Amino acid sequence: MSGKRRIASTKTGNLPKPRIDSAALTKAPAVTETKNGYSFAASDPHAVLMLLYNVDPVFVNEAKRALTRYNGDRFAAAKLNIQDNQIGTTPFILISVFANANDALTYIEKTAPIASKEIFPWLTPDKYKFLIISPDNIKRVLEEKAVEAYLQFIRSQLPGKF
Repeated sequence: MSGKRRIASTKTGNLPKPRIDSAALTKAPAVTETKNGYSFAASDPHAVLMLLYNVDPVFVNEAKRALTRYNGDRFAAAKLNIQDNQIGTTPFILISVFANANDALTYIEKTAPIASKEIFPWLTPDKYKFLIISPDNIKRVLEEKAVEAYLQFIRSQLPGKF
């Protein structure tokens, strides 16, 4: 032994970056808010709504099948239900039900970034939008046959998410 000891490098470039809990950054607020007939309570069950814009019905069916495969591979334990329908003339796919808004947001955060590459590469990102919705709000949206008022509402509840 030469008497020299190795000293671990203290350069910041060699240190691992601290892990940031992204879930803590994306938590939905727990407050209940009601506006224009819509309500939001983060603790209530929520579904994921995938709105489709200017697509042929065959693409709606293909997207539904692709999501079924994706959910079977990645979320099998959750046993998610997938339905398709229309709000006025806008087709949608409903993926439900999650225990709360945060679980639904987590699904979107995992799914949306890979959707146009891995799940349905035949759909460009401008042809669909993911958002969360509670059972009461979906009933209201279907009755009104319009989604814009709800989009404004949920964007006000979760700024920057949708």
